[in-house]
Amino acid sequence: MLKMKGSCATLIQIYAMKISTASPESVKRGRSLLILLFISASLILFFSELVEKSMFIDGVWYAVISRNLAEGVGSFWFPRFSETIFPNFHEHPPFIFGLQAAFFGVLGDHWLTERFFSFCHYLATGLLIARLWRKGSKSWPLLRGYWILPLFLWQVNLVTYYFQPANLLDASISLLGLASIWCMWQGLHHRGRLAWLAAAGFMLVAGFLSKGVVALYPLAFIPLYGRICRGYSFKQIFLNTAWVGASFAFLLVVLVSVNPLAYESLSKYIDVQLLASLRGERRLYYYRSNRFYIVIQLMWILVPMVLALLGSYLARRWMKFELKEEEVDKREYTIKLAWTYFALGLCASLPIMISPRQAIPYLLPSIPFFSLAFAWWAGPSLIQFLARWQRDWKLTFTIAKGGAWMAVCLALAFCAIKVGDMNNRDAAVIQDSNLIGQVVGENQTISSTTYNMYISGYLMRYDKISLDTTETQHSFLLSKKDEPINRTQYVKIPLPTLEYDLYQKKEEESSFTQHTK
Repeated sequence: MLKMKGSCATLIQIYAMKISTASPESVKRGRSLLILLFISASLILFFSELVEKSMFIDGVWYAVISRNLAEGVGSFWFPRFSETIFPNFHEHPPFIFGLQAAFFGVLGDHWLTERFFSFCHYLATGLLIARLWRKGSKSWPLLRGYWILPLFLWQVNLVTYYFQPANLLDASISLLGLASIWCMWQGLHHRGRLAWLAAAGFMLVAGFLSKGVVALYPLAFIPLYGRICRGYSFKQIFLNTAWVGASFAFLLVVLVSVNPLAYESLSKYIDVQLLASLRGERRLYYYRSNRFYIVIQLMWILVPMVLALLGSYLARRWMKFELKEEEVDKREYTIKLAWTYFALGLCASLPIMISPRQAIPYLLPSIPFFSLAFAWWAGPSLIQFLARWQRDWKLTFTIAKGGAWMAVCLALAFCAIKVGDMNNRDAAVIQDSNLIGQVVGENQTISSTTYNMYISGYLMRYDKISLDTTETQHSFLLSKKDEPINRTQYVKIPLPTLEYDLYQKKEEESSFTQHTK
């Protein structure tokens, strides 16, 4: 009996060793399935949103400001939304508006211009995530080849597929933060250390000039990586971090010293946005009475990654995966990296609690780091599972791969259908703005009894129509649907609008109005 037990244990040990030594071909096939799943997820979740004509209203406003800059309306340090609403826009620093203006300058004023800008953000962010993964897994070829794993976790996350296509500044500071961390990591392991760290400081300046102090979270990388992964002394951590910080401060001081407009613009941003938000004075949008709102949202958003980690753990226990002796140290290092990036994700998200203005898009910069962390935790077991699946259950693996190819084809068709589409959130206001624009014409200012970000954003984006909510009497007047108007000098224009009505002064009735009567 004992002999039989010993034989069974030996067989299990041999079988586990067989699993752990997955062939390169089996690893490659497993990776190809994940790549197909990522492509289909990217098409359905990202590109289908990207090609819609509707967009989150913040992104519409940023596109308007950037388009105006490209056309010479406003200036880099004093950008303009419209003649009447934010004639000097200081809600955010202007770097991204200037960058997007270059896209408008090259591609022209088309609704796809800001979509292409968002696509470039998406592509560059994905490339940096893959590069960081491959750098962290450099000594472990089995893991290094699975760069698609963190990308997949990043793509299927709610924050990514809702807000990455939306032309938001949070996507920009996510990209610039990843670039800064890449430069720091290169500086710690390659020649030209000071040059790389200075480059990281430059990326921090670009991030600060995009959305202010929330872009400075990469400064936590060297302390976290130095202590968790490398055991650097306090002196080493301080000197390297100080060089990055000094580069950032030097570049910023030089900028505001030689350019008085930069100083004035950033001073206004700090006053009207940063300090006002910290004092709780900006209550119109995204104001939360509970400062733990962002923590609760983060916990829900990380649930799919936690489930993926749990699944990899159960697969490892069920199939009795074992690492080869030479892989144990590599595994320990990737676990340390995972904790480093998990902590970095917290550094990019939890400080948002300082301000009562909180929204889910603010988590966008942290998601790449959580994706990398959970991918490093779950990666080895998942790779072994995929390798065994395609080796021992070839039929089901072939069926799954065929299903993945079919999903890619269906996702392409879905994206084609969605080109120029409008979702339920924006369909009514886009229709109304188009009808109003046809009557009013471009580059006009009209009176309005109401102010709303959506109607003002779409009127400016597609017809360059400014809303004036003062008592100034313009030729046209906008109001909410069926709102009582006590201005007898205006007559209602019969338009098939859904949410807004348009009026015109009686003495200036257009041929359109007279004809419809």
